[in-house]
Amino acid sequence: MIPYSRRGLLGGAAALTSAPLIGFSNPAPRAPPAQPQTAATPAKPAPTPPSSQPAKIQVPSELMLYCAVRLTFANSAGTGFIYPFFNNNGRCYYGIVSNRHVFEIEPDACKSIFSDECQFYDEGYFSLTLQKPDGTPDTGNVTAIHMTNIRKRIILHPTVDLVVYFITDVINQLVENKTPPYIVPITPDIIPHAKQWADFTPLEDIVTVGHPGFLWDNVNVLPLFHSGRTASPVYIDFQGRKEFLVDTATWPGASGSPVFIYNQGTVFDPRTRNVTFGERVYFVGVVYGVGRQEVDGSVVIVNAPTHAISQTPFTSAVAIPTNLGACIRSTRILEFEPVMAKLGMPVPAGYVMRDAAS
Repeated sequence: MIPYSRRGLLGGAAALTSAPLIGFSNPAPRAPPAQPQTAATPAKPAPTPPSSQPAKIQVPSELMLYCAVRLTFANSAGTGFIYPFFNNNGRCYYGIVSNRHVFEIEPDACKSIFSDECQFYDEGYFSLTLQKPDGTPDTGNVTAIHMTNIRKRIILHPTVDLVVYFITDVINQLVENKTPPYIVPITPDIIPHAKQWADFTPLEDIVTVGHPGFLWDNVNVLPLFHSGRTASPVYIDFQGRKEFLVDTATWPGASGSPVFIYNQGTVFDPRTRNVTFGERVYFVGVVYGVGRQEVDGSVVIVNAPTHAISQTPFTSAVAIPTNLGACIRSTRILEFEPVMAKLGMPVPAGYVMRDAAS
């Protein structure tokens, strides 16, 4: 059983953003929609804002409820999650991690995700829940964030379908305006190390958090959970790539959803036959694709659609969707920091980047 911190799935307090969230409007009348903020590339790391202790102890599933954001564009949508880069002594660069193809106008028209033919949306939106004075989420009370000039404000992973859109300036601005957001970053503490990967079994319980099938709680502005099992061992490179499959439905809009190995209540270790009480949570991957059966009976992995009505053969009579989702292993996110450093992003003094292979 592994511990978890109050804010940030696992991770120390330094990784947590305790910024007040735009609150939930339960029976109380809802305030007028907030004017969209404009996101920008971070100029400096964001400090960890102060907050009060929450009214109750939050369990991992409550934290997961606020770790994902819905990314919307002109005619498509996907999922992303907040991650703290260069987290050091209470300061970090906050970014939304998602799939590269989520930000592309017509990802299916690209010969590959690295083709020059790929074009990115210039603008889009996401929302952040605000925080109550007592440090708890004000569910349903959100601020809309306007993403502009996207191509110049993202960093692409050099080899896989991942991207980072920085929101440090947005968070700083909200905190300065005394409307801090309630965000739960997925911290590197719950990305398994090599020994932990090796300790997993081929069949593990998993949970995804996102906006599958374009269905989500648009009143409270919350994502949905999907639960299932691993379909291939998370610790073995599926087809030679640092990926694995999950046995859970993957619908349009689910691209970019974080994947957790999650047990609550009792945790059984089949190797030692020991049972412990509590929770076990590891961040193991990012959804990017779906298994599709072709007319000849073969099954291929394709990007999970981002359009409400897919413009790919995904919904055609000769291409049948399966109940398999394809996921990029979470350690690939650790490969962003060296790329960012090479691009000139300041690395905090004394900060040691974690080796993705460790």
